[in-house]
Amino acid sequence: KWVFPFLKNKTPTTFREVMGEINLLPIHRAVKYGVSQALLKAIAFCHREEMWQTLVREWGINTVIKRVPFQGSSGNNRVINADKMIINRLSGLPHGQIDDIPTQLGLKGEILLSYASALKTRIVELGENNYFPVVHLDVHGAIGKIFENDAKKIADYVKGLEAAVKPYPLRVESIALGNTQEETLNLFSDIKKEMTALALTTLLVADEWANTKEDIIKVAQSGVVGMVHIKMPDLGGIEETMAAVLGVKKFKVATLLGGSCIETDLTARVSVHVALACQPTALLTKPGMGIDENIQIMGNEMNRALSSVISHETLQ
Repeated sequence: KWVFPFLKNKTPTTFREVMGEINLLPIHRAVKYGVSQALLKAIAFCHREEMWQTLVREWGINTVIKRVPFQGSSGNNRVINADKMIINRLSGLPHGQIDDIPTQLGLKGEILLSYASALKTRIVELGENNYFPVVHLDVHGAIGKIFENDAKKIADYVKGLEAAVKPYPLRVESIALGNTQEETLNLFSDIKKEMTALALTTLLVADEWANTKEDIIKVAQSGVVGMVHIKMPDLGGIEETMAAVLGVKKFKVATLLGGSCIETDLTARVSVHVALACQPTALLTKPGMGIDENIQIMGNEMNRALSSVISHETLQ
């Protein structure tokens, strides 16, 4: 109804210009997400270049193009999938989706502490000496819930988590949640102060209340988080993802470029090119939560794209 009539007989110009016009159409963000990928592929084809090259050229990016580390997402299969991530030497693991307090966290956090300790043991057993991943735990605000968002109690608990995974670095995503973005950022600020007093090095990661480009930049600018999880489908067109990642990096905040486990192999491949262009800290593997499959899809695309980087540099 909207997109086809607009694109019919249209001469391709630049990706950013066409998406600027597409964004004026009354269509859902999910549609913009898909359309933007098709347009990027088409415009890259017209210029006889890879998608990452189109993005780098149009954004005027001078950063060295290099492999972006993968981070896995285990879903509820936290033990077997964590083993797969370790064997595949992912840079971050296991994400985990810790959201059920009685079975996954424990009323005092004891279940998660036990899991974290066991995870460290598996990294030592299955990993090689030079393998040093980040332990990334997504708790969906559950730690805040069991401690009634008391910053000191939360920080004391993080101290135990940090000790459980030591010497591996720790990131905790959505450690506590408020009813608004402002309330959540204030919580993060209080927790960070308590963590600093304990000399903790754990990075706090924002996810909830960071769903639009504007919100993502605001969260990064607040100075209370060490990383922002940027979910590509939530933003609409992938030009918004580019702006969000590059915007967050200006504040020296780490970026996890993610999405959804129910995306397709096509969106996963495009995500690789977006990551190569904007160079986030880590790229979440997708689709699905089987680990092996999404690593193959995105790993093969990364290898193909990086081979074009070598060819591109050789021709310069």
